[in-house]
Amino acid sequence: AAFWVQDHAIAGFSGFECDTPGGTCIASRQYSIVDFGLIRFVRANEHLSANETSRMNCGGQIWILNGANHFAKADDKSTMQLNCPIWVNEAQTFNSFVLVGGSSLAVLSSATFSGPGVGTTIGKKGITNNWGDVIRVGTVTVPGDAGFDVTKGGQVQ
Repeated sequence: AAFWVQDHAIAGFSGFECDTPGGTCIASRQYSIVDFGLIRFVRANEHLSANETSRMNCGGQIWILNGANHFAKADDKSTMQLNCPIWVNEAQTFNSFVLVGGSSLAVLSSATFSGPGVGTTIGKKGITNNWGDVIRVGTVTVPGDAGFDVTKGGQVQ
């Protein structure tokens, strides 16, 4: 990972572009807390990864310039608050936009999506032009087919 936060640490990240081809931009584990915003995510395997009872909070505009295996992944009792403005570049693809498992939680109930990658697919808003149906979470419409992968007691709100 470009940034690794662990062991009860608290970290804040803002105002930069993260380009980690094949890696992770920000990863957390072991009860750490990460606040982030004003970040341009370029190339990565995963842009954000919360593990082992850690917490990530989006606190400002973010830009997704390139797709990844996952935009965000939460596992092993972790929480991700992704309620922020998310700008998406055109035609981005993800195996799962958000991957949630291991009794973790991802919250997108008041996130907003904009940019050329937020297009209309089958008459509904989605991210990229090739995902088919979408999933609606609260007031947010997000990609369907590969939108969420929820396993092992994970939850998306």
